[in-house]
Amino acid sequence: MPTIKVCDQRTIGAIITDTEGRLLMITRGTAPAGIAPVAGHWDLAPGTDHDGLTGPEDVVREEVAEEVGLTATAVRPTAVRDVWIPTWCRRRLPDGAAEHGHRWTVYTATVTGILAPDSRETRGAAWYSAAEVEALAERTAAYAAGSIPEEQWQARPGLEPVWVLIYARLGHIALAAGDLEAIASLARTPGQTASALRR
Repeated sequence: MPTIKVCDQRTIGAIITDTEGRLLMITRGTAPAGIAPVAGHWDLAPGTDHDGLTGPEDVVREEVAEEVGLTATAVRPTAVRDVWIPTWCRRRLPDGAAEHGHRWTVYTATVTGILAPDSRETRGAAWYSAAEVEALAERTAAYAAGSIPEEQWQARPGLEPVWVLIYARLGHIALAAGDLEAIASLARTPGQTASALRR
């Protein structure tokens, strides 16, 4: 039986844009389903995935290379710095943790190279216009409201719930307060599935 990793409850995200202002996002290859920018746990402790790296900027560069095969030549912090967002995680909670969630630090990243999405981490990657990102967020809101069946969501998901919350915080998208509350509830639900939300 595989060992379940321990969640360090710290996560980085990388917002990558091209010269046309489009956002690079992956379709996640692991739970929870969703389309999202590159992201990952810090995992800086000895024996963890990023053991040997010195800080979150290094983790951003590593995750960009790992998930989409690009080289981050510059990373800059956004307004989302060490922000606690309650979210379900498939990893095991660390000893003493009161709830699932992560302290998010999100960067913008300038990249070079040829896009090469990792086949384990992703089901592909693509560039999305602002209008397409807004439409994906609206799809997530519809799913959280129970308007999209589970099989349709798994086959064609919207934005990963936590990224709806982050993009809203950064002003990239605008949704009604009630939609954001429903999506926040979905993000905390085991598996981040609407069926589990309604149990």
